[in-house]
Amino acid sequence: MAGRSRVSTLARWKRPRRWSARLLGAVTYQRFLDNIETSERVYHEDDPTSEVRAAIRATKGIL
Repeated sequence: MAGRSRVSTLARWKRPRRWSARLLGAVTYQRFLDNIETSERVYHEDDPTSEVRAAIRATKGIL
């Protein structure tokens, strides 16, 4: 039983780091997009949105 409790606590501790990393990724992608040629944006346009959605999914059960 103690092993499960420790694993559960560790998983809860890691989860906030996961969603905050995703949000940081979205900001980083947006900065990248703001500084590249317009013709290149088409290849990366949805990246920030994907990262924000992943962050939202990562918060399930902790917020």
